[in-house]
Parts: sequence; structure tokens; C-alpha cells
Amino acid sequence: MTVLTPTQAEEAVARGAELLDLHEPGWESKITLETLNIESARSCVLGQVFGNYWNYDAWTRMGIPDVEKREWYGFTLEEKRSEGMKVLTAAWKGFVRRRRQR
Repeated sequence: MTVLTPTQAEEAVARGAELLDLHEPGWESKITLETLNIESARSCVLGQVFGNYWNYDAWTRMGIPDVEKREWYGFTLEEKRSEGMKVLTAAWKGFVRRRRQR
């Protein structure tokens, strides 16, 4: 994805959340919304859930060893454009807020 729309981000986040639900139930309780930032290896979703974005064991366990799959699930963007990462961060924050309100 080179230009990420909010709708595309929300769809990717929904896929990523479903994957996390399968492999790390309750993952959303580990997320600190104030610091959530997809551009940071420690503050992104995977960083907050597994300690660091670069946790290869977590990637393998979840079946997302390559960047294209991590992008499909909304965990990163191959092209690290700041605007796209902001859109993705906003989509994750919105998802977690909605999940916590259930």
C-alpha cells in the first residue's frame, strides 16, 4: 500500500486484531493508547503486546514472517511514509477504544 486510506487502514487493523485474538487473547489490555505509535518498534501494537516489533518468535507463531503479511494485518507499512503510519496508528487507536467499550 503506497497511499493508505482510513478505510484500508481499518480493514487491515480488523484483520490484525482477529489474528491477535487467535494467538494472544486479551492483547488489547496490553495497549497504552497514549503511547501507541506504529512507527515505533516498542510502542506499536506488536511492540506493546510482545515487547518489540522485531520479535521473530511472535511473527512465526502468528504466521506473519514476512513484511507483506505484517502489512496486510495492519502492523506496518512497507513504505514508511509518515502520513500512512499516522493513519494506521489512528485506526489501531480507534479499534482498541471501541473494543474496550464493549
